Amino acid sequence: MNDKETFYAKLSEHYDEIFPLSRSMEQFVLHELPHHQLTSLLDIGCGTGSLAIALSPQVESVTAIDLDDKMINKAKEKNDQAGSLVVFETLNMLEIENQFGRGKFDAAICLGNTIAHLLSIADIELFFQAAAHVLVPGGKFILQGLNYNHILGDGIDSLPLIENGNIRFIRKYQHNAHSELLKFETELTVKGASSVSGSTMHNPVRPELFHSSITEAGFTDLQMFGGFNRSALLPNSLPLIITCVRG
Repeated sequence: MNDKETFYAKLSEHYDEIFPLSRSMEQFVLHELPHHQLTSLLDIGCGTGSLAIALSPQVESVTAIDLDDKMINKAKEKNDQAGSLVVFETLNMLEIENQFGRGKFDAAICLGNTIAHLLSIADIELFFQAAAHVLVPGGKFILQGLNYNHILGDGIDSLPLIENGNIRFIRKYQHNAHSELLKFETELTVKGASSVSGSTMHNPVRPELFHSSITEAGFTDLQMFGGFNRSALLPNSLPLIITCVRG
């Protein structure tokens, strides 16, 4: 097992301690979903599935995908323990249209800055087109990213520390004048055990590019927020939440 595999194995093991289910996120999504007509939901980049499982009592059919096998295996274990009927699949987010076909879902969510793992504008545009295609007309799409206008413009090189009684999770950005991408470096320390580090590249997609790509994909009614409390997106907002409707 190489260092990267070791890191993600450790991350999946402690993912729910690092990123426990956010009730504000859950309430935001429930507020946005059209309950009177919602029968199917796609969760893109579901991690260990906590949100998909929490939403499942409100939706007839929930499908959740993630690229990492270990995350999906953990999600399936939790799904069985909860007695939920969420369908979890290991799948690349760019393959959703090929896998599910057109007009399959009433709503889709892509949270946790999953979108930053698409490293080219072409892939960003392809993803939004695919998201539009898998939704029915009028289907709701909710996206969570980061406000890279703030991160790039103000030289932000770290995200807030996550620490509790058992884990310490450090997240840093390494800016490179010769690349449009950011190196995302992480270090997970489990108390009483050794640390494990990992890194990957992030695409710092600015709100303006999100707006143009989402609009070109055929979405309407686009709104941007600075948090799940529906606060305004300000120049120094770190979170970026987007809602829109498939036209």
